[in-house]
Amino acid sequence: MLSEQCANYPYMIVNLKPHYRLIECRDRYQWILQKKDKNKERWRGVSYFLFKAEMERAFLKHKLDLTMVDHLPDRFQSQYKTGQGVQRVIREAGRLQDVTGSPAKSFSHSNDMVTDHAA
Repeated sequence: MLSEQCANYPYMIVNLKPHYRLIECRDRYQWILQKKDKNKERWRGVSYFLFKAEMERAFLKHKLDLTMVDHLPDRFQSQYKTGQGVQRVIREAGRLQDVTGSPAKSFSHSNDMVTDHAA
């Protein structure tokens, strides 16, 4: 899983100027405006948004071009099918094992009947 600080982070929306970019957070619940560190090859979050109106105020503060985000919805919606958090859960589910070394049991695929014990 790539960190949001990486230069090649896969959930980037748009590059803004040479030192700013807009990304989706890895768990797909907000946009993040990031600025590149001057002395390091990493990006850090400077503003976080759920709504485009909030984003527009921050873009004006940082003197960024608003036309770059015209295509975005008024409220956050992911442009990607799965976030890294979901991908991580899917990958780890394939590796889950109990302490005996046998594969983890899934209730959704269980053949066992569960009876209702109403009082």
